[in-house]
Amino acid sequence: MAGKIFSVGRPPGGKGSGVWGGGCAPAVYNGGNEIAVQAFLEEKIRFPEMAAVVSHALDGVGTHEVHEVQDVLAADLAARNLAARAVERLCKARQGKTA
Repeated sequence: MAGKIFSVGRPPGGKGSGVWGGGCAPAVYNGGNEIAVQAFLEEKIRFPEMAAVVSHALDGVGTHEVHEVQDVLAADLAARNLAARAVERLCKARQGKTA
């Protein structure tokens, strides 16, 4: 997802609305974003790194279709787990540079 911009509104082509990607993308984006913001507030990552954390979650979980609430909850949990791992990697990379 690096380089793609997610935006509320109409996607290219003018059909539909919501977050580009559809399906479970809004839940994945939200779950990844909450982990990224928490890590930023705890000074574990820098502000620009939040986008990389969310992108990692979106890339890892994808945007499969939603058929029931459990699909959304599973996507959210998977995104949070992937985002947390991305935060850990960023922290370790920074520690390696300062050591």
